[in-house]
Amino acid sequence: MVVLKNIVKNKDTISCDYYPEGKEPAGHIVVDISSGNIISHDEAYITFWYVPHTVKRLNKLAKEIVVPENDLIMWY
Repeated sequence: MVVLKNIVKNKDTISCDYYPEGKEPAGHIVVDISSGNIISHDEAYITFWYVPHTVKRLNKLAKEIVVPENDLIMWY
């Protein structure tokens, strides 16, 4: 599980703070909307499973007109 907070979309990028397992410290990630690639990444305490899920969700949200401020990603 990863919690996304402070999701912000502008013309070129989409970014958020991400909390692996909902815990601090958070990481921050910025993704280029046109390429879908990571522009910058301040890592959380663990990132192995969480960054790919976060990037995938940000790329999906980038296609939306209205972007939520927070989101939750769960998998098994």
